[in-house]
Amino acid sequence: MITLNYIWQIPFAWMIRQTLHIFPETRLLAVYHDDPDVTAEKQLQSSACITIPENTMVEGEIGRMKIEGGTYAVAHFEITEDQYGDAWNMILRDWLPGSGYQCDDRPHYELYYNNADEHPEKSILLIYAFR
Repeated sequence: MITLNYIWQIPFAWMIRQTLHIFPETRLLAVYHDDPDVTAEKQLQSSACITIPENTMVEGEIGRMKIEGGTYAVAHFEITEDQYGDAWNMILRDWLPGSGYQCDDRPHYELYYNNADEHPEKSILLIYAFR
């Protein structure tokens, strides 16, 4: 099993080599490309992303991804690691069905607002669900 800490090692090492600032200017995102209710766990794909200045050159294992604009469901959470599933369920299973909106095929993502090393007990994040 690949841990979340391992996933962030590659972009963080790249950021250090590029001398990019980590916080507060830079934001971290977890982008989810598959629906866990449809896709087998071993086939789920996600991307560990960082915001970078537009003119930053990327290389090797680091690619560039642009998140499209549009209408989103946005929810703010301050949660512990074991509460992520509950947060997503609140949006996608509780709120979405009665909202009048439907998800489209773009990936959902989490945008993190704190440094886990400085605030390890909880993650402060916004969850974006595309429509």
